[in-house]
Amino acid sequence: MAARARVAQRTAHKATIRALLSSCGSPVLMAAPMVNASEQAFRLLARRHGAHVCFTPMLHSRLMVESEGYRRNAMADVLGDGTDAPLIVQFCGNDPDTLLSAGRFVEKHCVAVDINLGCPQGIARKGRYGAFLLTETSLLEDIVLNLSGNLAVPVTCKIRLLNTLDATIDLAQRLERAGCAMLTVHGRTKEEMKVCMTEYFTNLSCHSLLLGCMTKYFTNFNDS
Repeated sequence: MAARARVAQRTAHKATIRALLSSCGSPVLMAAPMVNASEQAFRLLARRHGAHVCFTPMLHSRLMVESEGYRRNAMADVLGDGTDAPLIVQFCGNDPDTLLSAGRFVEKHCVAVDINLGCPQGIARKGRYGAFLLTETSLLEDIVLNLSGNLAVPVTCKIRLLNTLDATIDLAQRLERAGCAMLTVHGRTKEEMKVCMTEYFTNLSCHSLLLGCMTKYFTNFNDS
């Protein structure tokens, strides 16, 4: 029974990934989210220069739910004139139900909802979101499970590197099993923030992470 359940889970997840990629037209170039930068005007410019998929700036899930003014402004940027697609809407937050409620406002107007688990700024520490949730694995699993099981669109996540490669791989696999359809990795830890790193080290870390995930999980994933 357990083996059949795992096969069914992998099959369903593969279908989710394929549906996301298909809805985006098999994208190659994506414009990542930037706070106070990637509003619609910037996204349309990025698309003009070749971006296949764009992200909104990070939206605050609690404010999206509680503040009518905040929600009105956010939705104006998401809706635009209808030409800004495919679009992924990014939220921050630490409450599974609040994030779900926020996601429901945008699920009909985007191809996926992204969870920001990469912000290293002081405001993220104070608000308990972004990269400061990376060690709260059970909470992150609950968030992804709740959104992936209840939203009409796939759920994606952006993370940073943890202090060890094994810890990063473990987190990536847990998020994937919880229902994360696509994972974006910022190749620095939250402590490094804006510290310059050599291109070699950054690429090596991300390359090792990818190889680790492929070795430990995707062999079984592709065999299902």
